Amino acid sequence: MVLGIKDAFNDDKDPLNNACEALDLVVKFKKEHPQDFNELFEILKELIQEYEQNPDEIKQNLKEILK
Repeated sequence: MVLGIKDAFNDDKDPLNNACEALDLVVKFKKEHPQDFNELFEILKELIQEYEQNPDEIKQNLKEILK
């Protein structure tokens, strides 16, 4: 799902279409995997909190993950 959202924003389409495509992917994921959706957002919440404390470390970790 996350990579699909990334791809949606890498398109050369209209930014509104990109945002709607990303939201469609999120809604689809939520409907198909409600428990995973809730867990994902808990992880994102924790990631944001960690990022506020140490953005350089989080950036480096994400860079390694997304290679």
